[in-house]
Amino acid sequence: MIYTIVISSVNYSGETANITFSPDTGGTVNIGLQTLPYDYTTTYYWGEYSLYFPSYDYTCYLNAVNPNITPTPTPTNTVTPTNTITPSVTSSVTPTPTNTVTPTITPTQTLTQTPTNTITLSVTASITPTQTLTPSPTQPISPTDPSLEIYYQGGTSNNFTPIPNSGDTFTQWVDSSSSAHNANSTGGGPSGRPQWWDNQQNGLGGVYFDGVNNGLSVNPLTDLAGISGLTILMVKRTEDINNTYQYVQGGVDGNTGINDVFIRQSGGTYNVAVAGGFGEVGVVNDETNILTVIYDGGGSSNSDKLKFRVNGCEQNINFVNNVNTSTNPLLDYLFFGVSYTTDVSGIKQYFYNGFMFDILIYSRTLGTSELDVIESFLANRWGVGIGCPTPTPTPTPTPTPLT
Repeated sequence: MIYTIVISSVNYSGETANITFSPDTGGTVNIGLQTLPYDYTTTYYWGEYSLYFPSYDYTCYLNAVNPNITPTPTPTNTVTPTNTITPSVTSSVTPTPTNTVTPTITPTQTLTQTPTNTITLSVTASITPTQTLTPSPTQPISPTDPSLEIYYQGGTSNNFTPIPNSGDTFTQWVDSSSSAHNANSTGGGPSGRPQWWDNQQNGLGGVYFDGVNNGLSVNPLTDLAGISGLTILMVKRTEDINNTYQYVQGGVDGNTGINDVFIRQSGGTYNVAVAGGFGEVGVVNDETNILTVIYDGGGSSNSDKLKFRVNGCEQNINFVNNVNTSTNPLLDYLFFGVSYTTDVSGIKQYFYNGFMFDILIYSRTLGTSELDVIESFLANRWGVGIGCPTPTPTPTPTPTPLT
């Protein structure tokens, strides 16, 4: 009896071939992979297999070895017993078996079958692997974005001039964006300059303002004047939640403050002002927070034009003044950590006491999805929780039945 191996399916999907050997004759099959720089051979039993092939050209050969076949067929015989019985047995086996059957039945039949099996199978395959490209991670903050006017990073000392050791002052916070709007100390000497301290938040450093006479200014800066879109993101941690501190303020003529591009803490809440609009919002705490101001002069109402988020959670602004369709056209300075009065040649006030870690200012309105990505990046970088807090449910009282 002759058996053959049939490859019922060879499907290449990437680097895997599914091969079925049939029929099941109970023997074994040697499967060899000829590859460079080494060969590989293993043994499989009959059946269906999913074979893994490496990511380069190979030659595969399959050979049946030592089939162990001892079938016990059950022929159909019609026996009419008399004193002498000579049955005639005709067997038909597909595909083309060679069978010699000489039964001797008295009356128990003994069947002897000697099958002949010749199986030779060779498979030659050549696989050219398909290259899978791993995309580079999307950079959430592009320093070359033309609308990114300011990108101050406080995490490492190489973002300052001169490069400080922990606790040293510096004269300039270098802008990481292509706009090169560096921030300079407003103090007259080392005692009036902010300090850089390492290992302040999530293993990174930050800029410390002493609340006495430290401040930074960006001059000149005209790219935020007369525009209809603006976005500010700031990572900070205040030292005193009850004091009045200025985070950022727009200015004109070098040292006159205006209520534009403006974030301040006062009386335990935040004050936000852009394009003439002014509002009170949120609750100040002493944790590290991401503050986000979004201005869109094309909005239909104050709440559409000016939004404020803390750690990605939008806050309700109590507006005191209406928001205009564009920022102040005279704006040509920014101050950080200090406020100037609105008088000509204004007076310094509201020195900030606390840390500033990262600051980003865009001269356009960032969309919600874009903000979510950047805020999530900053939250991960600085170890800050993101999203609105889950409200604590009010317990439902269980009535006590009267007895």
